[in-house]
Amino acid sequence: MYAIGTELRKLFPEHAPAGAMAEHAEKFGIPEGAARRYRQFATMQSKPELEDLYEKCQRLRFALNTTHFRALIGVKHKSLRTALANKAIKQKLSINDLRRLTQQKKEPNNQPGGRKPDILKLLNPGDEKLFTERLQLDMTRWRGLLGHLLARTDDMDPRIAKSLRKLQASVENVE
Repeated sequence: MYAIGTELRKLFPEHAPAGAMAEHAEKFGIPEGAARRYRQFATMQSKPELEDLYEKCQRLRFALNTTHFRALIGVKHKSLRTALANKAIKQKLSINDLRRLTQQKKEPNNQPGGRKPDILKLLNPGDEKLFTERLQLDMTRWRGLLGHLLARTDDMDPRIAKSLRKLQASVENVE
């Protein structure tokens, strides 16, 4: 994994031109996605650092496999990544446990709230008609959902029910 990643890193220090990564992945007999991860993996740790981790694995009789390292790829700070790898070895963490731990420690890549709604992609000039149609469709769906929720207001906090009624009123005239 590291050897292939290092070679790909030499070939593509920044970004691979379109199709080039797939071509080289085929030469190595691996999927393109794996080739990209191997290249990214090779940028994470130096060979001596990986050898140090390997020695710890040998000593504690626990092996970090490629999926453990895939979980660590998203951790930006090297010191934190190394600490998490050491913790995984010492505590013999499963892949899922390590993933959960890295998710807790990672800095968010984007703004709170997850990805932006697809409708925002239609805000470009020339997409006005598509935007309007999509907005009407989304608002109709919301009206239906709000109606369903409001039918269950008996077992709901009155403040939430009031807010739902306001939302429903805001989409009343959408057809």
